[in-house]
Amino acid sequence: DALPGSAAGMLLSAADKLDTICGIFAIGQGPTGSADPYALRRSAIGVLAMILEGGLAITLDRAIEASLESYRDAASFEPADVGAAISAFFKGRLGVLLRDRGLAHDIISAVLLDNTVDDPADVLARATALTTMRASDAGADVLVAFKRAANLADPSAGVRPDATSMGPQEKALYEAVLGVRMDLSAAITRRSYDEAIGLLASLRDPVDAFFEGVLVMDPDETVRHNRLALLNMVIEPFAGFADLAALEG
Repeated sequence: DALPGSAAGMLLSAADKLDTICGIFAIGQGPTGSADPYALRRSAIGVLAMILEGGLAITLDRAIEASLESYRDAASFEPADVGAAISAFFKGRLGVLLRDRGLAHDIISAVLLDNTVDDPADVLARATALTTMRASDAGADVLVAFKRAANLADPSAGVRPDATSMGPQEKALYEAVLGVRMDLSAAITRRSYDEAIGLLASLRDPVDAFFEGVLVMDPDETVRHNRLALLNMVIEPFAGFADLAALEG
């Protein structure tokens, strides 16, 4: 259907749809398989369309929380569990909408990082930026830097390497990551994703120099552990943008 023509109309429509979705989930009657007797999928798509196409400025987590709160005295349920189920439900609908927009399935997987889709418009913006990135030289640098680091990164090594014992290539990479991390956070806050991609691409050269200049799996356990921790630190900023491990090719 056509979207409401005013902000007030969209807010009222979204509140009505969220009330229905949250009330039905609160009594344990959410959609299962192909069964959706209360047309909750249609309601969720309506809310998402108002956010993505109508510019409705709401955050879903807070909206779901507020809607569930109105049912606390009417039904017995665990708000955290039901809220998580509703978020996952919206995540599934958002994935459908993104596919309908022609976005690749691996791009969608990369931006739907978890079961929360608090800001669907931001998810769409990241997906669009990733799609553009993949066809660019900067995108190639981003993916090479990430994959080289991720192939050897070991979560058990932690993400706090000892900078005092590093050689020149290690220190150069360490300092590059520190610089990128601060600027990347600011770029993501501003939703300046072209800038974010450029910052991540800048890690390509120090990552390449690191692998050319050091043996990551050094026989010395302390040295090896420190270098693995450094690689964990390298891939950490990428996770703040998208799950690049989900990208194919």
